[in-house]
Amino acid sequence: MHVFLPVTGPDRHTALPWVHHVWRRCAEVAGMDQAVAALPAAPPDALADLPTGSRPVAACTGPGPGVHQALLYREHDLLCLSVVLAPDPPTGWEASERLWERLVGGGPVAAPTIGEARLFLATGEWPPTPQAAVTRTGFRVWEESALDDQRQVRRLFAVAPAGHTVRLSDWTWTGGPPVPAPLTRYLMSMATIRHQLRMWAHADELRAARDEADTLLDRLLPTLDDDPVAATTAEETVLTWTRHLARLRSTEARLVTAATDLRRVRRTVQIAAANGDRAIRPEVSPDPAGPGPFRDDHALTEWFTHRLDDDGEYLDAARERISTLTPLIEHALAQRWQDRRERISLAQAAVVGALVVLLTTAQAVAYDVPLPNAAKSGLVVTAGAAALYLPLLALRPAVPAHRARITRYAHVALAAAGAGAVWTVTVAVAPGAGPVATVAPPVAAFAVVWAAAAVTDLLRRRRRRGAA
Repeated sequence: MHVFLPVTGPDRHTALPWVHHVWRRCAEVAGMDQAVAALPAAPPDALADLPTGSRPVAACTGPGPGVHQALLYREHDLLCLSVVLAPDPPTGWEASERLWERLVGGGPVAAPTIGEARLFLATGEWPPTPQAAVTRTGFRVWEESALDDQRQVRRLFAVAPAGHTVRLSDWTWTGGPPVPAPLTRYLMSMATIRHQLRMWAHADELRAARDEADTLLDRLLPTLDDDPVAATTAEETVLTWTRHLARLRSTEARLVTAATDLRRVRRTVQIAAANGDRAIRPEVSPDPAGPGPFRDDHALTEWFTHRLDDDGEYLDAARERISTLTPLIEHALAQRWQDRRERISLAQAAVVGALVVLLTTAQAVAYDVPLPNAAKSGLVVTAGAAALYLPLLALRPAVPAHRARITRYAHVALAAAGAGAVWTVTVAVAPGAGPVATVAPPVAAFAVVWAAAAVTDLLRRRRRRGAA
């Protein structure tokens, strides 16, 4: 039995606790409490205490009869826990599998495995097995597992010709030094590939980011319309486009991250496939043509590699589309904001110019506005507030980051203009009114105008969010 566990990544902290649980169960249930050679009889307590590189970590064995051993190796970023259950006299594969399930069951944490391989071995004559691969030594190897390509647990059977018991043990368990056997290394590599396949199959972020980028670009393409009517787009529409552009930049960053992750997965699969081929090459052709698990693994690796290449091509196409169109869209949006600012500035200049001409003409002909002095003060407030309100309107699209704050200032200026106008009318109509009668209408007008402007702006923002 071989179990492969990560020593890096989010599940690394549960790997050793699970190994310790199985190790204790091996001692309690199967009597594996004796040391092997010069290796520690138990795994270390912390990941930091594991040896680096590719080295044995711990081993234990039972007194017999038969062979009951557990070996723990580190293979770079993985731990490999290998357990052999070979009682004497033999009790059969089903009994050995039930014993294994007792050893690994009931742990304090779920097994953080990237894969598990259960090997059932035999020697001598065996009924024909058409689904088996035949190695150069004559081992017949087949698999009886779920058909799911993403399966974590594999059940493989290997039968050697009579007289090849030691050779079969060397190929599937270990021979001499406590290092993983060739088939163990191969299964570790295939477990790595299937682990990457599972993560890729559930990595919806890549596809979601690619789809979102296409959707946002489709929504932004109207900004490149040269129609002169489209150039006078409403402010709400331009604001919606601006928000889409900000989301597109964020999506582009996600695509960059996805591309990096995809290259990492592609390289991991390449390395694992090469390591697996190298491990079994003396016994199995690197391009197996017959039936059996080796051909299935080879076909899965090729298919997965092609899918990763396809994803990379689509991802590159999406990023190229963004990098090509984004500068054009940014320029078009900047031009639309500039056109809007110019229109507001022209309106402001026209209003201010008209007021200046009016006041200059009135002064030239010595015209005195027939209003009480208090009403004239209200007129001054109205004109000043209006003069402040117009440039704030022009400033809002120019500084999108402070749009909300500028809008609040504009609401205050508009409310002040309304209050000034009501003040002027109130004093002009009832010059002898008391302080309360004079002050109350402008204050009420200020509140009403400010509230109306705020509610109108809120409704516009909700409409824009709905359109987005």
